[in-house]
Amino acid sequence: MEAEPFLVHFLVHRGLSVIQVVPMVNRFEHPKDFRGGILRGPSELLQFIQEVGLDSIVRTTQLAALPNPRFQREFYVLSPEDIVAKIEGRFRAESVAVDKLLDGKSMTENELRALSPLEQFLLGSSALTADEGVRRVKEWFERREGETRA
Repeated sequence: MEAEPFLVHFLVHRGLSVIQVVPMVNRFEHPKDFRGGILRGPSELLQFIQEVGLDSIVRTTQLAALPNPRFQREFYVLSPEDIVAKIEGRFRAESVAVDKLLDGKSMTENELRALSPLEQFLLGSSALTADEGVRRVKEWFERREGETRA
């Protein structure tokens, strides 16, 4: 059986100032003492993406509901800089849409969608297995913690 690509779920708090990192792995197969960590801002997000080796924004579509749910994942491979730019752009689009709404102007369908707050996003790696991805994420947070203490 082919190894699942590595996926990381990011939960956004207060814009991009606090980003919770949650590797999407089977908890029975990976260390129970490791759950991810917190990133502070777009620059740390970019550093994390570059050093861990994430290369894709992942869009998930549900194809079938219960009792047999099925999902399709599409990987949009981009450079780390382009990934962060698209995420930051989503926050700017929300701000622009709010300004337009407050000015009483009509909005496009995309602008209306931008009004729903971005609370989470999924990134992946087309090259990393879950085992390698978890190892890299864990080492990244351990290294950062060591640098903070020094």
